[in-house]
Amino acid sequence: MSTLMIESWEKILTGKSVTVHVRNSILIKDFLNCDFITHYRQVKKHMDKKYDNIIICYGAFYFRFKQYYKIVDQNKDANFYWLVNEYNLSINSLFKYLVEEHKKKFNVISINSKDTQKTMFSFDGEDMVDKWYIINLNCLIFNQGERKKEKGTIFGISKEDCIYYGTFRQDRINTLLKYNSCPYVLSIALKNSEKFKKAGVTPKHIIDTLGWIDKRETLSRFKYCLYIEDDHTAKNYSHMANRFYECLMCDVLLFYDRICTDTVTKSGYDIDDFQMVSDGEELKKKIKELDSNNKKYKELLERQRGNFEMIEGEQRMVRRQLKKLMGGTG
Repeated sequence: MSTLMIESWEKILTGKSVTVHVRNSILIKDFLNCDFITHYRQVKKHMDKKYDNIIICYGAFYFRFKQYYKIVDQNKDANFYWLVNEYNLSINSLFKYLVEEHKKKFNVISINSKDTQKTMFSFDGEDMVDKWYIINLNCLIFNQGERKKEKGTIFGISKEDCIYYGTFRQDRINTLLKYNSCPYVLSIALKNSEKFKKAGVTPKHIIDTLGWIDKRETLSRFKYCLYIEDDHTAKNYSHMANRFYECLMCDVLLFYDRICTDTVTKSGYDIDDFQMVSDGEELKKKIKELDSNNKKYKELLERQRGNFEMIEGEQRMVRRQLKKLMGGTG
């Protein structure tokens, strides 16, 4: 069975991307051993091929979707899948073309259920989705081989620091504002720094997006990480985010805002209640306690590592699920 993945990134891949959805797509591409397009200029190479499955990943406003019409036309009898791990991402425009021109429905592979997805999936009053598969795509990023104990500083920032990293999300700001009293490091795309500042977020430092070169990840330089989530995902389970798996593989001890309690519980992972926090004052107090009690810090870190086996079991299951969907043996 032949499969094509189209990643709506619109960049030629030359190294390891820092973009989360691209990193996930590459991992899936590798274990499916399928054809892969990340830029419309690569379309010509695949124009005359026939595929059993076409996976279209995510959706971006700059996606040159019209350049891909011929691939859809050539493979209108293939099984089409939208691969997505965002509850509020707009439907990829290629699917609108598929439905309008070929009257064909598509399937969805997502980390959340259909009823919690905010995106509309109807065309002329008819549901465009054939089947919806809930699969924990986020766990694929975990790689225990990348865990290491690295010393040193980055941009003058101590190894002892706590970090929060991620894109600007309005649905998450109110929770983040509770931590202004704790001197953490904020890692973001620097072009978005003004958004955080205008929202009233006051971290100790702001640094650029983290690097993800194997065994040289910027994240591994930090001792702690704050984990928060959107108001929506706090009420509608969507699995743990990539950040959870990244912190575990980089040996960074996580602290979770209590808004994440339901997600943490439903994930099934073993997480100590000490790591649940309500605001910056509690986080600051607990960090101070662990910095002065290395034995307790190591015990919590070891307990966090105890989730590795469960995560790797989930990864094997996810790979089997995806291979089976693509017509493989799993």
